[in-house]
Amino acid sequence: MDRSVSLTLTAEDYVTANKLHFINGCRSRCGLVTFGVVAIGYLAIVAFAYVDQWSTPALVALGASLVLFVAYMVVTYLVFIPLAARRNYRVQKTIHGLHTYSWSETGLTIVAERGEWRAAWGDYMKRAENARVLMFYQAPKLHNMIPKRVLTPEQITDIRQCASRIGE
Repeated sequence: MDRSVSLTLTAEDYVTANKLHFINGCRSRCGLVTFGVVAIGYLAIVAFAYVDQWSTPALVALGASLVLFVAYMVVTYLVFIPLAARRNYRVQKTIHGLHTYSWSETGLTIVAERGEWRAAWGDYMKRAENARVLMFYQAPKLHNMIPKRVLTPEQITDIRQCASRIGE
């Protein structure tokens, strides 16, 4: 099996990776604690409003605040993240051009016109994936990505197996 692929990353690849990063942030321990604190605070205010018999306009405003929070999260995912990712893609020249990704049991190598990167799987802190991209995190907000569009199903299985040492 060929353990290397060559590709040119697109803005859409970068958007996909950033959306996955956002979702993983929401699912992280910190994200869940934040949502939990917001939910508990919101429920406390609702309970206080019920006991204190707030007026209808105040209750509508309270309900609207929940709708606005949810809308903010959806708009962030659908609008703000893609806009920021496309802007970052335009200005980050190191991700433009042809990249060759190769992997083995020991690590990942990326060779491009503007540089080369080699890392052992044990140097990555975590990995993530969705239907369109594989991501390997060097730090909480720094990752390497491989779009699945360039990989065969066998290569995806192989790279997952090779990367199974991440986080050990």
